[in-house]
Amino acid sequence: MPDISGFTSFINEVEVEHSTHIISELLEIILESNSLGLKVSEIEGDAILFYNPGEAPSIKDLINQAEEMFMAFHHHLKFYKTNRICQCGACSTAHNLSLKFIAHHGPLAVKLIKSHEKLFGPDVTLAHRLLKNNVNGKEYVLFTEHLLNASGNIGEHKMFENGQFKQGSADYEGIGKVNYFYFSLDSRGLRINDLNKHRKRYTCFNKSSL
Repeated sequence: MPDISGFTSFINEVEVEHSTHIISELLEIILESNSLGLKVSEIEGDAILFYNPGEAPSIKDLINQAEEMFMAFHHHLKFYKTNRICQCGACSTAHNLSLKFIAHHGPLAVKLIKSHEKLFGPDVTLAHRLLKNNVNGKEYVLFTEHLLNASGNIGEHKMFENGQFKQGSADYEGIGKVNYFYFSLDSRGLRINDLNKHRKRYTCFNKSSL
């Protein structure tokens, strides 16, 4: 579940037409970066609930997927900051948005409501609860212990060997203690050398479009 941090204040405190357009573009970019072919259950305003029936993907594939979405997200924001025309609050502060990822593994039920697949089950609830956790930082990838155990031997991955993964836990009412591992993401060092591939997604605003 990729989740856009800063969404609430961004939508509520700046120009609604431009802020909603920018968020829609960012969600589309995340969807287009879904190289694992994950299924979409819901688009929840500031987050997308993906799911993958069957066995959990490998740790390597999960990390690569998160990093691909993260890079595309921030390349677009950097392009926005560099090339925007409109000086409204939404367009001038979009670069402050950030992205985090929550990933969990567990049983779920899929119900078809008309043509829409809806996920049910306590593990779906847990994934949403994990958006509020004890991680210090706005941009990170968080994997629950259940997911990592299902994905293979976590100690064999190089990110565990060099200490990039940190361990944490949180207590949730009705659920109890949940153990997780996480590593921080940092967009400050991203280069803008391949922004051209995102140029088609960028829309220049002017005041007349408000």
